[in-house]
Amino acid sequence: MAPRRRNGTTVTVTYTANEDEYEVMGTCFPGTPGRTSGDPDSCYPDEPGEAEVTDVTLDGHHVNVEEFLAMDEVDEEELQNMLLEAADFGCGYDEGPDPDAAYDSRFDRD
Repeated sequence: MAPRRRNGTTVTVTYTANEDEYEVMGTCFPGTPGRTSGDPDSCYPDEPGEAEVTDVTLDGHHVNVEEFLAMDEVDEEELQNMLLEAADFGCGYDEGPDPDAAYDSRFDRD
C-alpha cells in the first residue's frame, strides 16, 4: 500500500498469534467515500482506509515487523481492520462534517 501525503493516526492494538500477545503499533489513514451520483464524469470509487504496521513488541522486546507479518498465524487483513477500528475509522472512512448541515440549518430558524 502506498503511503499517503498527510498525517495519520497512531494506534496500538493487542494481537494474539501462537498463544502470544503482541503489541502492534500502526499508523492509520482514513479513506474517503466515493461519489456515485451526478455527472458521470465527476464520479469516482471509494478509497478505503489504510493501516500500516510500524512496530511490534512481545514481552517488551521488539519483533521484526516483516517477520511478524510473514507468520502463518498473522492475518494481515484482520490486523489492519483492528488498527482502523482502534483509530475510530471502523468503516475505513473519515466521514468529516455532515455535508447537508448547512442546508439543514435553513430549517432550524425560529
